[in-house]
Amino acid sequence: MNIYNMTRDFIMNLRIIMIYFFCFLLSFGCSKEKDDKEDVVEKHEVIAPEPYNSNRLFIKHGLQLHCWVGSEELDVERVDAAYYKINTNDWKTSGFKGATFFTAPVLFNKSFVLKDFPNTQWSMAKAPYGKHLTSGPSGVDWENGFLVEDQLKALPRLTSVCFGDEEDYTPNLVKWTRDWFGVARKHYPDVILHNNQTGYGGQWSIDQMRGYIKTAKPDLLTYDAYYFLPIGDQIDYYRGAKAMAEDLMLYRGLALEGHDGTGREPLAFGQYTQGYKQNGNYDISESELRLYYSMTWTFGGKWLNWFRWLQGNDVNGNTEPTSWAMLLENGMPGQHTKYMEWTAKANKETSAIGDHLVRLQTKNVTFKSGSADLSNGRPENVYAWQPNNGQFLESLENTCNKDDYIGKSGDLYIGSFEIIPSHKNGDPQFFDSPDANYLMITNALTSNDNEHASELSQIVRFSLKKDVTTDKTLYIIKKSDGSEHLLNGEPADDRVYYEVEIDGGDYAFFVLK
Repeated sequence: MNIYNMTRDFIMNLRIIMIYFFCFLLSFGCSKEKDDKEDVVEKHEVIAPEPYNSNRLFIKHGLQLHCWVGSEELDVERVDAAYYKINTNDWKTSGFKGATFFTAPVLFNKSFVLKDFPNTQWSMAKAPYGKHLTSGPSGVDWENGFLVEDQLKALPRLTSVCFGDEEDYTPNLVKWTRDWFGVARKHYPDVILHNNQTGYGGQWSIDQMRGYIKTAKPDLLTYDAYYFLPIGDQIDYYRGAKAMAEDLMLYRGLALEGHDGTGREPLAFGQYTQGYKQNGNYDISESELRLYYSMTWTFGGKWLNWFRWLQGNDVNGNTEPTSWAMLLENGMPGQHTKYMEWTAKANKETSAIGDHLVRLQTKNVTFKSGSADLSNGRPENVYAWQPNNGQFLESLENTCNKDDYIGKSGDLYIGSFEIIPSHKNGDPQFFDSPDANYLMITNALTSNDNEHASELSQIVRFSLKKDVTTDKTLYIIKKSDGSEHLLNGEPADDRVYYEVEIDGGDYAFFVLK
């Protein structure tokens, strides 16, 4: 080997060493830069809500009664999803408190919110951009938020934002949702934040839900499940009150656990309401429609969203008919149906008692079975009512009082509530008695064979425990205006008995103070 070859080999080896060393430095630098970026992102990701944020937000915005409504600018072409202009009288008649915009690219209807209904609330589903979640927020989103100029003009009336909708569970989805919640809490701190899943026992498992709640820290838990629908040509898909109770109880239980699972800071929960006919095949009855309201409130829910306002597409100024519509005959503006009447009544009554409900915390829910041929069955996760299971009823009886049902009884659900104290972001000053007890009883008897809820009414007779009624008086809260009226009892056998008539699928609301 000569000097030339030795020198050449030395230089080549030196080059190789230098290349490895350079790559090492580059790798270290890239890793460090990546770690730094992750640290910066992590600072953005964890923006926890203040304690008892759900209470604060629902007392601020009120009980939520919204309805899915089409946007102005769309990138979808589908019957009942394209643009339509809502008749002013139709919307006012319905009694919904707000509109939920759900279609891309911009979740908004400028004419509706800023011009036609300048005082109405509004909300967003499939936020931030009308699509299912496939990623977390960008740096621009963190810096500026995701609302556009027109939306910001109505920010004080934006009550809730649902990020994504019905996605299957993945760990990444939970992280993305957490991050979008962080962006919203940074820029829009007075907005109720949630994700939504399908019901029927839960799209996500209990463990997945608990992980999502702990990580993302939502203000609200919601699901959608439509209990009175046909499958194909068979009109036998009748789940009824039992299935609804099981779903409500599942979400109620998770909401009561709160973010840390201890139950110290409960969340709010609610569900979607069936607002469509599947291919026009199945007309739900009044009792079935009212059941969504009654069960949600009795179980302690604070959010209902009508799915959805179905109106025929606007085609060159003409409305295209649709058989899916419920509120409007064939989806035609100005042509109100019986569903519009029933829904407007339910919305008005709920609005009348809503100021009470948002200031109350659900305490207990129980079930009383009706006659074997009328009962929908006891839900697996709801205890049977007994005098000793936490509610202040000492005795409870019920019987139907109309036509073919006389002498029989339907199922009842009983929900009790307590006033949220001020240190939990409650508003006890709203009530004239700080130690009042609240109770709601739902007549869960529904039938599609009976069009009107009054045909399924029951007389509910009950007495109260003496140890909780001493020096207290029972009032019924009128659904017409939210006022409290003395409920006169009948003394018998050293007790005082009270009677109320409750229509099918309906509820009665009481306060003992």
